[in-house]
Amino acid sequence: MYNNVLQSIENIAVWPVVSFVIFFLFFICLLWWVFTADKKFIEYMADLPLQQGELPTEQAGAAAQENCSTEKKLSSQN
Repeated sequence: MYNNVLQSIENIAVWPVVSFVIFFLFFICLLWWVFTADKKFIEYMADLPLQQGELPTEQAGAAAQENCSTEKKLSSQN
């Protein structure tokens, strides 16, 4: 019964080709990104799990300033 269901659909042979083309395009785009990505970004992302909750210095300063401004807004509302 199930064998005949797919055979009865018109143009069923097109869908494997379409899925292959989508996969192939995704793979090519991924390869392009890997070879053109900024190496510093790759190293930064690779080091993130090893930082044990510490933010890099550039982001730590921005985060501290953001926390201070949020605290000032909250204290002025009370």
